[in-house]
Formats: sequence, structure tokens, C-alpha cells
Amino acid sequence: MSKFNNELVNEKSLYLLKHSTNPVNWLAWNKNSLTKAKKENKIIILSIGYSTCHWCHVMERESFKNKKIAEFMNDNFISIKVDREERPDIDNIYMEAIQKMGIQGGWPLNIFLMPDQKPFYGGTYFSPNNWMRILDNIKNISISERNKIQESSEAFTNEIIHSNKSYETNKIFNVDTLVNEIRIKFDYEDGGMLKEPKFPMPSLWNSLLLQSQLYDDNEIYKHVIRTTDAILSGGIYDHIGGGISRYSVDKKWIVPHFEKMIYDNGLFLELLSNIYKISKNDRYKKIINLIINWLSDEMSDVDGGFYSAVDAESEGKEGKFYSWDKKELLNIFKNENSCLSNEIDLKNNFGDKIIITLSDKTDILSEKIRIKLNKERNKRIKPITDKKV
Repeated sequence: MSKFNNELVNEKSLYLLKHSTNPVNWLAWNKNSLTKAKKENKIIILSIGYSTCHWCHVMERESFKNKKIAEFMNDNFISIKVDREERPDIDNIYMEAIQKMGIQGGWPLNIFLMPDQKPFYGGTYFSPNNWMRILDNIKNISISERNKIQESSEAFTNEIIHSNKSYETNKIFNVDTLVNEIRIKFDYEDGGMLKEPKFPMPSLWNSLLLQSQLYDDNEIYKHVIRTTDAILSGGIYDHIGGGISRYSVDKKWIVPHFEKMIYDNGLFLELLSNIYKISKNDRYKKIINLIINWLSDEMSDVDGGFYSAVDAESEGKEGKFYSWDKKELLNIFKNENSCLSNEIDLKNNFGDKIIITLSDKTDILSEKIRIKLNKERNKRIKPITDKKV
């Protein structure tokens, strides 16, 4: 049997190629695939994700590699895979559609379309049992209530078109009102906003930093610093190798969703640089250099471009590369345990593992400890880097 099972073998995207060995008859988003759906009058399953998405990996393992589920999908649907980093236009359209349905967006984005590509239902990650139940239900209603779901898809499509047309491009933009609306949502205890999961949002903090300097707003400046310092002390920041993860699942920035995105880190580097210009605090300068070194050593190609992302998983486990056993840490620093505990919080914070976070006694990991941990960590199998530039 051929190594590859479906037409995604002809694609260039790492994400699509990963699904080329699935028993699902995945197609790429193109004219031929869309024509096939219309010709066969079948519902389209549009599944959108990206190569370093943890829950995309989980759903692939649980459902898309499941032969029984794949057979049902192949018999009853046209299944199309899209890499959101290749086709952000498609991702934007159907992410807006899912939100119009009152469903929280995210990835993987799995959405059901009529043969004319108009959406009527969807969601993000589904467990295998739920996915199979949904597939069966949609198969049945596509036969018994075809007209109703066609009307529903028309309604969602018209709502999206109407909302885009009705956007007031000439509306007066009041910066003070916007800043005050944002200020109300500040998490004054742990930094960031009063919402979980917590995203670093460096563009927002950069804008607010500028606002604080233009209008001498010390409250906003302090919150930008509070947020940045909380990120740099928590597990969302990689104290050993440099760089930040996509988001933290908790309010204190301790447990990250471990994937690292190039755009987050580029914008975060800009934020740190602007803070350093104002504060002259050497902590920021040292971390700027560490992130630059990581970008240069791990994320750049020979032509000067930068790779798009680093996966959350290694060896099929989220965070395995980044987490430690307490005994392992103590063994590495046999004669320096007091130094270690002065710098690192040694309490388990990721199940029975430790994600490196700083103790209250320091604001940056010493080079001695960082280099030693980096040497040990580099013995592990690294997460895959998506080398899309």
C-alpha cells in the first residue's frame, strides 16, 4: 500500500501533509474539490487548523486516524482540509460564520457547509464520540430536512454580508473612550485582562504604552509593566531557550499552551524594546537578547526569513520538551539546590511536573542555571518547527 492515502500528498503545507496519511479522503480547497461537492450534492466538512495546533493534533489522532470514523466521513461527505496560515481569507470567513452561530471560535475549526460553501453548523475540537454523533445527525438531517439547513446556511451567509456592509468606516473614533473601556477590564492583580485563557497581546500593550507616554498616564504605564513582568516570570515565557508561548491557560501566566508563534514573538520583542527605552531596566535588555538569539539560532532560514511556529507537542505529548521532574532538577544541581530554589519555583504546576517559573527572589534566570538546563533539555526530542516562511 502507498504511504499516502489521500490527495493532500501533493500539497506543500506541513499541516496538510501531516493529514495526507489519514484514512479520511481529505481534499484541498480548490476548484476541483468544490466542483466535486456540487456535482455529488454532498455536505462539505471543512476542517481548518495549522501545524503547531495542539488540539488539531489531538483530533487527528482520535478521529481522523480512526478507520470507522473515516469510512463514515468518506461515504457521506466531501472532506476538505485548510491550513489557516496558507489561507487566512478562508479561515476569517468561516471563523466569523461560527461566531455568528453563537459558538466560540478556535482551532481546529470544523464547519459543515452546503455544496455551495454556505455554512450551517460547526465547532472546534470534538471528542470521537461527539464527532461521530454529529456526523450521523448531519447525515440524517441533510436527507430529511435539506430545505431547512439550506435556509439556515443562506441566513448565516446573509448576516455575514450584511454585518460587513453595515460597518461604519466613517464613524468618529474616540481613543479616550476605547482606552477607558479597556482599562475597566484590566487584571490589576496578575496583569493582562480579566479573562482566561490569557493571551500576551503585545500589540495592545504596545499601543497602551504609547498612550501612557503621550498623555502621561501612569496607571496604564504601570499596568503594561505589571503585565510584561508577569509574563516574564511565568511559564508562558521560556526561561531556558527564550520566546513566549501562544497563551496561558491560567490567570497567573503559569501553564502555557506551549506552541510558539513567530508573530507573537516578533511583536513581544518590539514591546520589550519600547519598555527598555523608557525604563532602562537591564532585565528587559537581557531578555531581548535571549529572544533574538532564539530567533536567530532556531527560527531563521538561510535566506534571512523566519519560520512560522514551533509545535506544542513532542513525542505526542503537550509540553513534554518544556516540563521537568522535581527529582530531575535537584539531580542536575546536586550541590546547588539552594541556588536553584532561590531562582525557580520548585512546586509542581503541570500535573506531577514543573514548568519553569521564577521564584519571588529573582526577576531573571541566572546564566549559570539557564545554560545548564538548556544543555540538559537539548538532549530531549524537540518539538517540530513549521518551516513555512
